[in-house]
Amino acid sequence: MGKSCEPGGFWSFGPEYSSSDGAGIKYRNFYKDFFKTGVTQNLGVSVSGGTEKINYFVSASTSKDEGIVPNTSYQRKTFKANGGYQISEKFKIGTSFAYTKSGGIRSNNGDKSVMSSLAYWSPSIDVNDYLTAEGKEKDYTNGIIDQPRYFTSVSNLKDDVNRIIASADFNYQATSWLNFVYRASVDNYSETRNRYVPANLDVGTAVNGFILDENIGFTGLNSSFVITANKKFGNFNTTLTLGNQILDTKNTYSNVRGEGIFITDFNNISNATNLFAYNLGQERVRNVGNFFEAKADYKEIIYLGVTGRYDQVSTLPVKNNKFDYYSTNLSFLFGDLIDQNKSILSYGKLRTSWAQSGKTPPFAIFRKNIKDVNFPFNGVGGVSATSVDANPNLKAEIISTWEIGTDLRFFRDRIRLEYTYFNRVSDDQIIQRIVPQSSSITAFWDNGGSLKTTGNELTLGADWFKNPKFSWTSTLNFTQYKTKVTELPFENIIFGYDSQATNITSQVRLGDAAGTLYGQSWQRVDGKVVIGANGLPVFNKTSTGAIAINKIGEAFPDWVATLNNTFKIQNFDIGFLLEYKKGGDAYDTARRNGIRNGVLGVTADRNESAVLDGVKSDGAGGYVPNDIPINKSLRNNYYNNTIYNTAADALIQDASWFKLRNVSVTYNMTKEALKTIGVSNLSFTVSGSNFLIWTPFDGFDPEGSSYSAGTNVYGFTGLTTPLTQSYSFSINLGF
Repeated sequence: MGKSCEPGGFWSFGPEYSSSDGAGIKYRNFYKDFFKTGVTQNLGVSVSGGTEKINYFVSASTSKDEGIVPNTSYQRKTFKANGGYQISEKFKIGTSFAYTKSGGIRSNNGDKSVMSSLAYWSPSIDVNDYLTAEGKEKDYTNGIIDQPRYFTSVSNLKDDVNRIIASADFNYQATSWLNFVYRASVDNYSETRNRYVPANLDVGTAVNGFILDENIGFTGLNSSFVITANKKFGNFNTTLTLGNQILDTKNTYSNVRGEGIFITDFNNISNATNLFAYNLGQERVRNVGNFFEAKADYKEIIYLGVTGRYDQVSTLPVKNNKFDYYSTNLSFLFGDLIDQNKSILSYGKLRTSWAQSGKTPPFAIFRKNIKDVNFPFNGVGGVSATSVDANPNLKAEIISTWEIGTDLRFFRDRIRLEYTYFNRVSDDQIIQRIVPQSSSITAFWDNGGSLKTTGNELTLGADWFKNPKFSWTSTLNFTQYKTKVTELPFENIIFGYDSQATNITSQVRLGDAAGTLYGQSWQRVDGKVVIGANGLPVFNKTSTGAIAINKIGEAFPDWVATLNNTFKIQNFDIGFLLEYKKGGDAYDTARRNGIRNGVLGVTADRNESAVLDGVKSDGAGGYVPNDIPINKSLRNNYYNNTIYNTAADALIQDASWFKLRNVSVTYNMTKEALKTIGVSNLSFTVSGSNFLIWTPFDGFDPEGSSYSAGTNVYGFTGLTTPLTQSYSFSINLGF
């Protein structure tokens, strides 16, 4: 490592180290030093039984997880009970109840988090040496970069969740062909969250530390009534289903944020100088749907089905809150017509379908006035408008899917083949897009064009060996799909962006695929980087001379294939799953941070003179090999935020991978041994998952994402707790 160019500041690389392992200052893999081995313990017990009229199932379980990040943990306790009672020959009821208590201590993710600080850390500094003799933070950058290990010891996220799910169903068989079923369920949970950030951490410095207490509540009621009629007319079997469903949900949210902590290490909202309270009140969403399904088959050879649904939802404008959608399917079983003995073709089926589904927006997307946390002021109350709005003509998004496929089985089901081609079109997509703040809002919900997806799905299975002492089954799955934005009423839709200075965004424009990444890149001629008169790469420019923002990658893969193998060798069950993902690009924010602070090997030549590989102008409209020397300075030249560390050429990586996804070995006790010890079954299982990966991606497992599901942001990774390898041992005992 080179010497610090800013001792005690942001560009502090730490002391130089020797390549000798015996040297006092040596290279340290601070990621391995920081993360610890997580341990998960699970214990469960269940009891089931019944008679001709009564059946029951009761279970209880507990799990405890010590995370890979120091001072993180998660606990979960559950209790479940199901039961059924045959009141009469025609009438029966069923009930279920589940209670879950969960929660723990989690690490912070994103910018100004534990993971962000870790990405800046120097490999020549012991990351676990984080306290001074006085018990204060030991930080070689003098507070510019938070000490990651200290961060986890003083600031985390805590949550506590209590959840109850209960249901009941009533089934009445009126006649041999007419059935009535009513089901009702309730889902209720309450959650409390707490975050404590002291004043000496970067994220809390501006407000002298803060405490955030949150309270979240949810109640969901689901009611359905279904009438089913089955009748046979000659060679035709028919079924007609009519139903109604009501889904009603209520959400509550409130928080209190306290800023200006005056007693160190005292995590209580009373320990804050300034308090800001926010109460969202109650969000209530209702969806009422009426539906039907009609099915018929001829001699169990030709099958035809039609469905329809009419929904009314509360989250759409009144004039557009009712919509309908339909589906139909047709299949033909031809196996018996070709091979009645089933010696070669044991099953053959052709199928096709067309189906629609509806998608509606979340609650309260239209602009409204809410209580302002800065009021009352001088005894005067006040409100403020929310920063998000929506199109007053917003309507439901309709997704239409057409598919065709076949299911084939050969040699008495020893070889199995399933294939599906699908074509899916999402019309009037409901999208939240970022808008300029000069519009007085930050985001706007609208129906944003159409997205077309076409793809192929293939499953091939084979029983290579099948006898009582040894069997081997393989299943290959292949998935490939492509997406394309076919209509867009505006120039682009930005779903997310890098909060740093790279200009990398997740967005789509007309003709793009979902998951497209945009950013700035270097000019190239015949694949070679164009070098300017200053010896540095030249960025692509617009007609006005500004740096151009162009397409730099696509987050979704070209295709994914998995191969699952299971073996049964006498009393042993052995299985392993391989997975290959071809293509898909990703941006690793942690890598950018490491380059920015000069802690990655790629910056080891940062104080050396070099001639960059590329071509320069020959002054006559052509290009010649570059021969202009530069100094690869971190702070003022090549590796800074305006040249190397902002270019897609350096930051966007191929996120392909080949994984040994999981391996498991189970030993089942013999019947003789079970009889001797007086149990019905006893097995021991050892398994592991995600413990082998081969990838060109330089960083954490690229399967991890910086954004949660539902954000439409893909291809960003690096600043969240990485995915883990896991190994487990379990015992399954039955009486």
